[in-house]
This record gives sequence, structure tokens and C-alpha cells, in this order.
Amino acid sequence: MHPRVFDVPTNETLNFVRQYLPNQTSRILEVGCGNGEVAIALQNAGFQVVAIDTSIEAIENTKRLGIDARKAEFPNFDESAFDAILFTRSLHHIHALWEAVEKTHQLLQPNGLVILEDFAFDEASKTTIEWLYGVTSLLNVSQQLNLNADSFAKDLLLGKGDYEVWHENHHHDLHSAPTMFAELKKRFEPIAEFNAPYLYRYLCLLLNKNPNGFAIASQILELEKRLAKLGKIDLIGRR
Repeated sequence: MHPRVFDVPTNETLNFVRQYLPNQTSRILEVGCGNGEVAIALQNAGFQVVAIDTSIEAIENTKRLGIDARKAEFPNFDESAFDAILFTRSLHHIHALWEAVEKTHQLLQPNGLVILEDFAFDEASKTTIEWLYGVTSLLNVSQQLNLNADSFAKDLLLGKGDYEVWHENHHHDLHSAPTMFAELKKRFEPIAEFNAPYLYRYLCLLLNKNPNGFAIASQILELEKRLAKLGKIDLIGRR
């Protein structure tokens, strides 16, 4: 079976999460599971996974993978204790942020882990977004993109790289990264915070789901890392 394009961001998330999980028998809650790519990867690795999402369609898709998936809007969720709780690009959407942090604390075993993967949308410079626009434009003229899919990169392309498109697509009701970490620090310690690539995820949504698309996605991820290391663009992912 050929690798699928979404394997690139899923593998990045999985590699990050696996660094911190105590053992393969750990019981994990994933908040904001989407279509279950991360959940099934963790389950296949031997972890016990419960996945929740607010989307009925997402939950049905996740259930078809054999995951214990449930429709719920966190923090309105009750279960027995977990060894780890994952927020996979979901915490910034939860309006009741402090309540979500408190519920997380209640649902964790003693010495349990909170693992967060999110992004600092308001920390992307004009140069960073210009780079994303340039890559998107190049892939588009090379006929490597499926513009029938939905992605911010598509909106940026249609907006001809206008920096304001970024702000228009990232609503003001999203929690900023400093806000999320500040609330977590009130209840949990110690906390380690890292920057990570994120922009490549927008392009993965548009790339063709074939080996060529997978190879392109991998190269874009590597380029984002290299340019960030040189100080040319911002890493807006937060972990």
C-alpha cells in the first residue's frame, strides 16, 4: 500500500507523543480526534485509546477504524482515569478553557500526562506567510495541488499572498498559545514547551494522495525545519 499524504503530519504527531507516553499499556484520551489518524496509529502501537470529537462524521469515521470513539464536547465528558490526555490541535477551540484544564486534571491518574499539540497563529510573521504562499504557488503551477480540498493555503493562494488573509482565517475567538500555556501552568507542573513545524500541514491537505504527494509533503516539512533553524521563518507549532 502506498503511503498517504496525511501520514506525514500523523507521523510527526505520533513521534512527538510517543516520546512522553510511559508504556504501551497506557490508557489515553485524545480530545479532538478528527477522522482518527492519530488514534489508530496509537492503538496499532499497543496503546488503549478513547477518542472524542464534536463532529458526528468524524466519530463515525473513527469508529470504522475500530477505535472507541465518542461524540462529546470537552470538558463535558466523564470517564475513569487516563494515563495521558492528548489535545491534538483542539484546545485552542475550547471556549471554557479553565474548565477544560480542571476537567483534564480530574480525568488523569496521579502523575498522568497532558500532551498538547497546537499552534501560535498570531506569531507568524509576514515573511513566514510569504514563504508559505510562495511554496503553494509553485506547487499550484506545477499542478501538484487539489484545489477542490479546503485549506488555508488555498485561501492564501486565491488571496495572492495577502497577509490579512491569514488573520481573516484565524478567528479572534481562538485561544493564543500563551493563553493556553498560562492556564495549564496554573494546574500542572512541570511544563516543557517547544516550537514545532506547522505550516506544512496546510499543504498536506491539498497535495495529491499518492507517493509523489507523500514525497513532496516530506520535503516541505524538512524545508520548514531547515529555514526555521536558519532564522528565516517562524515555527508556529507549539507542543
